[in-house]
Amino acid sequence: MIDTKALRKKILDLAMHGKLVEQDQEDDSANELLASIKEKKEIAILKKRMQNDKNFLKITEKEQPYEIPEEWVWARLSSISKDIFAGGDKPKEYSRDKNEKYNVPIFANGATNNGLYGYTTEPKVLEKALTISARGTIGYCAIRNEPFVPIVRLLTIIPFEEHISIDFIKYYFEFSIETGEGTSIKQLTVPSIKSRLIPIPPLKEQKHIVSKIDELFSFIEVIEKEFTEYNQLTMKLDEKILDCAMRGGLVEQDPCDEPVSELLTRIKIKKEQILYNKKIKKIKLSEDKSEIDGYIEIPESWEWVKLTDICTKITDGSHNPPKNSGFGVQMISATNITDEGIDFTKTSRYLTKEQFLQEDKRTEIRRGDVLLSIVGSIGKVSVVDTDIPFTAQRSVSVLKTLIDSNFLGYQLKSDYFQRSLMRKASGNAQKGVYLRTLGQMMIALPPINEQKRIVKEIGKYKHLLKN
Repeated sequence: MIDTKALRKKILDLAMHGKLVEQDQEDDSANELLASIKEKKEIAILKKRMQNDKNFLKITEKEQPYEIPEEWVWARLSSISKDIFAGGDKPKEYSRDKNEKYNVPIFANGATNNGLYGYTTEPKVLEKALTISARGTIGYCAIRNEPFVPIVRLLTIIPFEEHISIDFIKYYFEFSIETGEGTSIKQLTVPSIKSRLIPIPPLKEQKHIVSKIDELFSFIEVIEKEFTEYNQLTMKLDEKILDCAMRGGLVEQDPCDEPVSELLTRIKIKKEQILYNKKIKKIKLSEDKSEIDGYIEIPESWEWVKLTDICTKITDGSHNPPKNSGFGVQMISATNITDEGIDFTKTSRYLTKEQFLQEDKRTEIRRGDVLLSIVGSIGKVSVVDTDIPFTAQRSVSVLKTLIDSNFLGYQLKSDYFQRSLMRKASGNAQKGVYLRTLGQMMIALPPINEQKRIVKEIGKYKHLLKN
């Protein structure tokens, strides 16, 4: 998958360095453009339509963030703007919905619904303007084409649009401001925005740059849409392949395979050795197969078994995890369990060696164990494929199995098991599945050699879908 976010960033980077489109030597210089703006501002100041602006002070070479083409010039935002201000309190009279009386949009900080807060009766801004979120989703930019009211410190910029492309300014801020919630910038202010430096190309080139960015961004949108559609298709195919496999339809049954009953006998002997001679109860199915939660038709050579019958241990992580030490061995939660494996980058809790050794007595997570999330985000599955020590919190269950662990992982991901798992979940604030309940849940078990063939075949299909 192409990193479209990085691609957009690269396009904006090239654009704002003057490398996206060719410069035209016949264009009027940006210095002439600034001189025209300055003249208009001075006339407006004399007529008291605009406050005196000190930001036409010369910009030193040291202040300039990076090198730009000779035809361009650095300018402070306030020097190319008619006005820059922050929104105030919300109007006393307003409506969340638009109607005949309340038809002037109110915009606040944030990207949700394009920042629309509601509607009022009288606009505060009459000209086309650019708004920038100063709080919350910091840096979110939007061009407002109709009269509106900005509120809650929403930054509003009204440029001299006959000389400066408002779209160019928008793209520059998207390039230069770190956006999103939780950025390193706590909030944006009017003084910081007013004094901000912006590279100014000739007007014709500004428009050319905007047109090129629009064109390239539209291509990226097509890529994203097609990838989303492809992703949805591959997910459906993946689900169909898994469903077919878990019903015994992906590979042929081999009459020479060891019967499941013999496999279960060997597992029973092994468990008796491991589990202090505790015996496995043979499963007796009634003629009414509907008593099996999530029942599906399976081949004659397969058998329905409980998870306790094929696992030497089913446990979960710590119910009372130690205090985060900030270093050492990782303690994962359901958040770390993904379809691609265990994501250790999301771990926020670490244990000292002594703490880990204590917790490991409970979980004993080792390569080949199957992890299943059973609290909160229920039903996520990963097979441990690392020898790096780690442990888990209560939201993760650990299944130590004597069948093919990858096959068991696929069974736990199957539609019939997932549906059954959700039905077993209980709780109010946060649903969960009890270990005793989990152990009694059933899966369809083929002979061990067929398990391996199924795992291999699913792997082939996954590789084809991925590539």
